Amino acid sequence: MNKEAEPVSACPRWFLAAGFAAVLAVAMAVVAAAPAAAIGAAPDIEALPRAEPLDVGQSRSGNYLAGRHAQIQRDFAAAADLFAAAMRDMPASDDVLSRLHFARVLAGRIDAAAAVAEPLVTRAGAAAEPADPFARLTLAVVALRDGDPERAEALAAALPDTAAHRVLRPLLRAWAFFDQERLDDALAALEPLSWNERTNSLYHLHMALLNDAAGRIEAAEEHYVAATEDDTVPPMRLVQLVTQFYQRTGDVTAAAAVLEQFLEAQPDRHAFMARERKALETDSPLPREIDNARAGVAEAMFGAASALARQDSLEQALALARYGLFLQPELTPLRLLAAGLMESFGRYREANALYDGVAPESHLSWHARLSRASNLNRLDRLEAAEEALRALSAERPNSADPLIELGDILRSRERFRDAVDAYDDAINRMPDLRPENWALLYARGIALERSSMWPRAEQDFLKALEFQPDQPYVLNYLGYSWVDRGENLEQALTMIERAVALRPNDGYIVDSLGWVHYKLGNYERAVRELERAVSLRPHDPLINDHLGDAYWRVGRQREAQLQWRNALTRDPDPSLRTEIEQKLEHGLRDDPPATPDPGPTNQVSADP
Repeated sequence: MNKEAEPVSACPRWFLAAGFAAVLAVAMAVVAAAPAAAIGAAPDIEALPRAEPLDVGQSRSGNYLAGRHAQIQRDFAAAADLFAAAMRDMPASDDVLSRLHFARVLAGRIDAAAAVAEPLVTRAGAAAEPADPFARLTLAVVALRDGDPERAEALAAALPDTAAHRVLRPLLRAWAFFDQERLDDALAALEPLSWNERTNSLYHLHMALLNDAAGRIEAAEEHYVAATEDDTVPPMRLVQLVTQFYQRTGDVTAAAAVLEQFLEAQPDRHAFMARERKALETDSPLPREIDNARAGVAEAMFGAASALARQDSLEQALALARYGLFLQPELTPLRLLAAGLMESFGRYREANALYDGVAPESHLSWHARLSRASNLNRLDRLEAAEEALRALSAERPNSADPLIELGDILRSRERFRDAVDAYDDAINRMPDLRPENWALLYARGIALERSSMWPRAEQDFLKALEFQPDQPYVLNYLGYSWVDRGENLEQALTMIERAVALRPNDGYIVDSLGWVHYKLGNYERAVRELERAVSLRPHDPLINDHLGDAYWRVGRQREAQLQWRNALTRDPDPSLRTEIEQKLEHGLRDDPPATPDPGPTNQVSADP
């Protein structure tokens, strides 16, 4: 059945990090359109650092094409090795050189990328067309790492004039000036960010960080306050920094107020703010995190990468995250962001390598290990994932998250009874259920329904709708289930119509609407809806089967048989295949349509 219109995860996960995403999203849009390929010169290939050993071919074109394929697969380390091999025996083309540079950045090989960036910048020279937009950035980051802020500032000043670099240029220059003990120049360098309201919060944050690092407490507070006032709910990272500042400077009351206000608005962030809460409870101020150019630019990269990630400019976001980690490997929120980006690429081993780099004593180690366990399942290491999650559950007996994640995994593996047990144990650890727990109720409801425990499943779906009355997937699942059971058909129709109105292009939900009309005997209407569902989900065997049934009922037997045969080519599960084969041989039995059942009067309405 197509009740579960969209996969659901009940477990809250580390979402792309709480930087200044909303502020930077528009300002950095050009990065998405700026490819890594750029004008460049062939370097001395023998002088380039060799990548890790890889089985590569002897053909330059073969290695290049294999590199392109690896790039498409987001296997950036392999792409870097293959592009390097393609250049080994002949002069490098601009395209290959630029691709090699960007692949090395994405693989986190910043020093090796810098060797390629030098000739890219040299070749561009004073040409009107800018060099690879990331080449000078790579060199500036390496200069900061090497303690050469003068060179870093000069490179930053010469960054191409794109929207992205108009944001990054002031930040890099400001922190490079700071390391030269030129604080006034550093503060002045940030001024361009104050000219645009979209970057105004970023301006105030880094003005605060610079003044804070220089011991100018009053000026720092002024800018921290201005940064927090730009949003109704400030980003989590900003709240962390402001809370730490107030406690470190002796204003515990202000620190507690900032933290409490944020957690009231974002109750699901309690676990992520555990370090700050503990510091306040124990009167143990946290040390200043950002007091040099490396840390300051890493923080800037964190905010910019977060913005790009929320724009779905994922490779560019990863590039900035790699630069930030090169400068500040211990910046755990940025490490988690980079790992999340690798997960979005389906590179779960690489993601887990990043999670493994989180220090055990980090306040985010727990979340890294939870995500790592989830990735073990994605790598088909179910036993290892289950073992890791149960260990995390035992480590924190009051936390529901590992058990919710385990329930999600078991449900995805169709171990529905075991999933119910995991969800039950998780809910038993929760003091009460809140509106944000609707997804947990929905997930457990699915597992209960698939375990033939309908009364409990129905209760969970109804409770989820009490929390989220217009949640289309819950409306669809409950409505479809009622139709399938021949219960509450009129109410089910209302629910599914509401779900379709909310998700008009979701083929599964449109299929549900067609099927409820079929069950009610409205065969002509069923045909119209199911034809639309098939157009939205042409490869789904069950939707094709449903349309075949509707065609049969309106007397279009030949089209019905064609549709059933089409369903057989769509890899149906064994039970559906058997049903379709029987219909092809015997047609449909002359079943009467279902009779609408008003059902209990206390059921949830689709339109509260």
